[in-house]
Amino acid sequence: MPKISVIIPVYNAEKYLQRCLDSVFSQTYRAFEVICVNDCSQDASLSILRKFEKKYSGKMIVIDNEKNIGQGLSRKTAMDICKSEYIVFVDSDDYIAPEYLETYVKEMESHECDVAVAGFTRDIAGVYRKKDASTGVWSVLTYPISCAKMFRTAFLKENKIHYSDIRRGEDIYFGLSQFYHGIRIHNFNYYGYYYYLNRNSTTGSLTYDKEHEKDIAEIFDKFLRDYDISKLSAYARECIEYTYLANM
Repeated sequence: MPKISVIIPVYNAEKYLQRCLDSVFSQTYRAFEVICVNDCSQDASLSILRKFEKKYSGKMIVIDNEKNIGQGLSRKTAMDICKSEYIVFVDSDDYIAPEYLETYVKEMESHECDVAVAGFTRDIAGVYRKKDASTGVWSVLTYPISCAKMFRTAFLKENKIHYSDIRRGEDIYFGLSQFYHGIRIHNFNYYGYYYYLNRNSTTGSLTYDKEHEKDIAEIFDKFLRDYDISKLSAYARECIEYTYLANM
């Protein structure tokens, strides 16, 4: 059984997908599987996935969604079949350094944590800039990205932590759910995740208008319906309130 599941949601990523997959299969750490979820791509993404699936038979799984369900639920689809000890998420237009998995596994195994959190390197047309992660609880609240982290699979499954069906900002709900269940966080300095600024992606095309505010309100509305925050400490409730304000 693989130690790590690398989950990659894919939608119309033919320009970047091979670079992403090449970086994953070039890892120094080899005890991993790759689960790619094709979300009804209309370009050559699926054929690229099938080529890699054939080349790395037994190490790669391709799920082909019958209908477009979005990035969050595509990740959830992959999580549902994971049996590995750890999960990492990689977006199909991003890529990772060769020692990425090895680095994270060492951090997870040398600390009692449910998630290991590091920074990332932003790739803007070949210009690289390091971005530090937030620390402590803010690692999952105001730094809610799913990538540049390694999760303990058992923590996510035992607490039934998943993504919402809201198409934008799905990481925010995911992070709030982790915080609610008292996730143990370990922060370390590392920048081996390369975030490529794709202007056509969901995040890259986001504008801060009333539509964004509506999405944030909907995410928090769902979170408050799903979780009883009255059970939390006053400090924890204040953290959630601040997270709402910060996103707005």
